[in-house]
Parts: sequence; C-alpha cells; structure tokens
Amino acid sequence: MADHKFDNFSHYFSNWQKNIFNFSLKRNLANKELENYVKSFRNIDSEIYKSLFSAKEFYGKKRHYYNQKIKKLKQQEIEFKNLLEYVYKERKKVSEPKVKNEISTSIKHIKDSIEEIEHKIYNLNNKIEEQALDIDEESYIIEEIKLLDRDKQINFRHLRKLEGELTEEIRTNTYFKSVRTIEILEVNLKEIHRKLYKWPKRKVKIHKQMLNLYRKA
Repeated sequence: MADHKFDNFSHYFSNWQKNIFNFSLKRNLANKELENYVKSFRNIDSEIYKSLFSAKEFYGKKRHYYNQKIKKLKQQEIEFKNLLEYVYKERKKVSEPKVKNEISTSIKHIKDSIEEIEHKIYNLNNKIEEQALDIDEESYIIEEIKLLDRDKQINFRHLRKLEGELTEEIRTNTYFKSVRTIEILEVNLKEIHRKLYKWPKRKVKIHKQMLNLYRKA
C-alpha cells in the first residue's frame, strides 16, 4: 500500500517537473521573442531617425539655398531701383537732341519715296505684260523703269547713310545712353520680380514636403 502511494507521488512529482520545465521553456521562448521584437523596434526606430535626420539636412540645405537666392535678389532689386532713379534724374538734365528728329524725318521721307518708286515700277511692269504695245512704246517704258530703278538705288544709298548717322548719334549721345540704360535696368528689374515670385514658391513647396515626411514618419 505504501509502495503504491509512493509510486503515485513519484508520478505526480515527475509530471510537475515536466510542467515546470515546459513553462520555463515557453517563458524563455517568449522572452527571446520579446527581445527580438524590442531589438527590431529599435532598429526600425533608428532607421526612421536616420531618414528624418537625412531629410532634415537635405531640406535644410535647400531652404538655406533658397533663402540666399531670395536675399541676393532683394539686394539686387534695391541696387537697380536706386540706379534707375539716378539715371532718370540724369536724363531729365539733358533734352532729346533735335538732330535725331531731323534725321528720323529725312529717313521717313526717303522710305516714302522708295515705296512710291516701287509702286510706279510695279504699274509699268503690269502695263508691259497686260497691254498690246508696239516696240517704241515698250522700249520707252523699259527705259523709264531703268531710270526709276536708278533713283531707287540712289535713295537706298542715302537711306543707309542716314541710318548710320542716326545709329552713331544714338550710340554716342548722353541722352540716348540714358534711355538705353533705363531700358536695360527695367528689363533686369522685371526679371528680378519674376524670380522673386518663383523662389519663395519653391521654398514653401520644400517646407511642405518636409512636413509631409515628418507626418508620415
């Protein structure tokens, strides 16, 4: 009877040891899985941090670049405006030279004369083609066309000479130098205004991209 009780106790004790061993094994496995999970989470967290740091550095450089561009453009804008104001004042001190108006008037008269001659030549050529003319009539018209063409070439020579004089007058005269400088400055200011509109928009776009990246992270 005593032996039977001892056998039962041994059996229960053996089962109890097995249960403790299984529990210990499962606990160790659970601890290992937890350790791997924590390690994995730390790796992911580290990767996110590295990505955010790289993104912040990249977008920071971009933002700094755009800030520098905008700052430089604003400085140029101030300089050009001051220079433009100065040139405006200088131009008011001198009047537009009359010689320019005289040359321009002469050029217009010569161009009108050339146009009139070309019209006459055109009509005479049509007369030869469309009308039944005898030899003397046709010869007379051809000679008239030659004379008109000669006058046209003379006018062209005068025109080129006057245009050259006008170009030289515009190039060397103080008034026209001021006019050209004003035109150049106004073009540059328009370009600066265009860029001052473009670069701040890009800066805002970069900032939005960085914020979106942080939200996703």
